[in-house]
Amino acid sequence: MSQVTTSQIDSIRYQKGLDGEARAICTLEWIARLVTPIMQDHGWRLQLLEEMHPDEHTNWLGYNAGQKEIHLRLRQPGEPVVFCHTVHVISVMLHELAHMVHWEHTLDFYDFHEQLFCELEAAIKAKRVAFPEKDKLPAWWVGPAPTLPLPRGVDPRDNTSKFVAFARLLKL
Repeated sequence: MSQVTTSQIDSIRYQKGLDGEARAICTLEWIARLVTPIMQDHGWRLQLLEEMHPDEHTNWLGYNAGQKEIHLRLRQPGEPVVFCHTVHVISVMLHELAHMVHWEHTLDFYDFHEQLFCELEAAIKAKRVAFPEKDKLPAWWVGPAPTLPLPRGVDPRDNTSKFVAFARLLKL
């Protein structure tokens, strides 16, 4: 593992020794920057944002450990060189942040998850987020289309439309 820090997150760690280290740390740093305004607005702070190992919890997309750590799957399970679509990882990050308020996957949780998407969209439109223009992004930023299973209770049609709208917002 290697580490960096950001304003609302004390430490960011990626899986050292796997191919694509630069991509992993860059993705985690950009995601951390994207969610910083939301975290500031809600008064949230994390001790750790960490990349999950491709062989760890292979059926999970991420998890929130005690509202102090968020662990995200950046790579396809069992395939350490195949990265998940970045917008999908951002969606999982917002999902894990929703657990800061609602621990169980209830309707209130999913409503709050949707609210976080709206807050992120507003932060991007208000230029509270320093997000690089598409032509300045590395070629790998978009990555392959998401193939991991959706969380139980999420309508894939709604998630797909949200995913597409969010990708457009980020100009991907």
